[in-house]
Parts: sequence; C-alpha cells; structure tokens
Amino acid sequence: MARKLKINLYPWIVLVLIGVTFYYNDKLDKESEIINEITLPNLEQLQSTLYATPLYYPNRGGTKLISTEITLSENLTTTESILKDILSKLILKLEADKLIPKQLYSYEVYLKDRTLYLDLDPKIFSYAKNAQQELYLVYSFVDSVLAPGGGDEVVLLIGGKTKKSLNFITLSKSYKMNTNI
Repeated sequence: MARKLKINLYPWIVLVLIGVTFYYNDKLDKESEIINEITLPNLEQLQSTLYATPLYYPNRGGTKLISTEITLSENLTTTESILKDILSKLILKLEADKLIPKQLYSYEVYLKDRTLYLDLDPKIFSYAKNAQQELYLVYSFVDSVLAPGGGDEVVLLIGGKTKKSLNFITLSKSYKMNTNI
C-alpha cells in the first residue's frame, strides 16, 4: 500500500518566488553598476552684451558740448526704446549738472525713413539764459539720439507741434549731427 504524500504547495511557491526575486534583484544591481553616471554640462552664466553710446551735453557754463559714454539699459528691443533710454539718461544728466531743474519732463521719439521726430517738453528749454545755452541744449538732444546711427536727421517738435522758434533761437526744419558747435 502506498502512502499518499500530502505536500502543501503554497510554502514552496513562496520560497521559489523569493529565490527568483533575489536572483532577479541581484541581476538588476549588477546591471545598474554598469551604467555610467550622468553628468550634466556646466551651465555658464548668461552674459548680456552691454551696448554703449556717447551722450552729448553742454558743459556747466553752456559754452560747448562735451560727451561721455553711457551704457544702455538691458532688454531694449526696438529702436524707439533705445532712443527713449538715451533721452531719459540725457535728461538725468542735464538735471544732475543743474542745466535744467529736476522735474517730470515729457518726451517722445518716432522714426520714419531714417528721420527721427523728437517731441520735447517746452519746459526743457525755458531755463536757458541765452541763445547759446539754448542752442547747446538743442544739439545735446540731436547729437545724442543720432549717435547710435539709427537716423540721419532730427525734426524737433516742441509740445507735439512744429515751432519756428524757441525763446532765443530760430529752429531749423531738421538737424543733422554736429558735435563741433
């Protein structure tokens, strides 16, 4: 008579699964040792190019034009934004040198067919004491906006209108760059 063996298969299945898991896990560990480390490239700091342009302004006596180089603000994308940046820095320089008083001045600049239309606040010229100071103020704006090379001439508007004269000088129809006045 043969005895029937009663074998419980559940513990054997669990043991086989544990053995297969350890074997497969060990195999994965060995394969992962083969993989090289991933190295990220060094990200160099982005360098923004700074653009400089001359800024023309009268000396304190108002007897000649002098220049200094300024750095334009970053992220300027249009010609008009570059010219407005130059104008704002020129006005700040004129205020710092006490050639015009510190206050809020309005100004606009437009470009059409290489002609710059520069609309300035009439208050800017109201503090000139004579024709020479007024002329140097006019050319400080003209030469400063023409220096970067975006235009060939400047048509000067005062308060949004064409004027024939300021307080002391007669205005030209247009101005070209003239640093030798």
